[in-house]
Amino acid sequence: MEKSLKGGKDSFTETLRTDTALVRKRIANPALKIKSTLLGRKSLTRAAILYVDGVADPAVVTELTRRIDNIDVDGALSTGVIEEYITDRPRSVFPQVVHTERPDRFARQLLNGRVGLLIDGIPIAFLVPVTFPELLRVPQEDSQNYIVSSALSVIRWAAVLLALRILKKKNAPKVWSRILIALTAVSMAVIFGAMGYISVQGKDSAMTPDETPDFIVVLGAQVQGDGPSLTLKKRLDKALELGADDYMVKLHAVPCGARLVPGAAQHLAH
Repeated sequence: MEKSLKGGKDSFTETLRTDTALVRKRIANPALKIKSTLLGRKSLTRAAILYVDGVADPAVVTELTRRIDNIDVDGALSTGVIEEYITDRPRSVFPQVVHTERPDRFARQLLNGRVGLLIDGIPIAFLVPVTFPELLRVPQEDSQNYIVSSALSVIRWAAVLLALRILKKKNAPKVWSRILIALTAVSMAVIFGAMGYISVQGKDSAMTPDETPDFIVVLGAQVQGDGPSLTLKKRLDKALELGADDYMVKLHAVPCGARLVPGAAQHLAH
């Protein structure tokens, strides 16, 4: 999922006409061209090539159209089948096509000169050609302040260059071990620091003996047959003890998952 806090919340669907309408809603310019075609000898899957006339390279549009026309399969029902025919090196482990499920990112890339491909039944769009900098970008960059986006981009590039520099060293395994140990230590410090902060905050906000809670939430535990388990009984007894001085306290029992615990109500009654 390509989540973005400030970006659009819609995404491509399995219906081609809906997907093209999402793109047309963002680029209401006659220069946006949509070329329809069919894929698969037996499936006859509808597909559409999208590009902005005057911005996209005509050679890229022609080459993509040629490769799509050369797709010789019975059914074009998955992304892997399509990529095998439209990429330069199908056996390469590096991505040669940009995938996105976000219409806003797709439209933005069309305005940047790329050529897109939408296929009926596949909620993922293809964009060509792909460049290495594009692989380091995230959808939320365009929704953030340019200073923040530039800083995060510089950090990502610095991380890539640092990794390449470490790989050139003879003692690369030792260096990577030290980096992993340092990252693990930082992660542990963050986790235990958060746990300590929560613990301190919980002690500061704990009730005094003279205070009575407005309500008590009893979390469920294991259910044994039709009655509550020993753990749940102890929790219910503690809840009753806390609210013993005030019978107006609301007691909420939360069952395990979606199972009701009839024995819990009987235990409270006793």
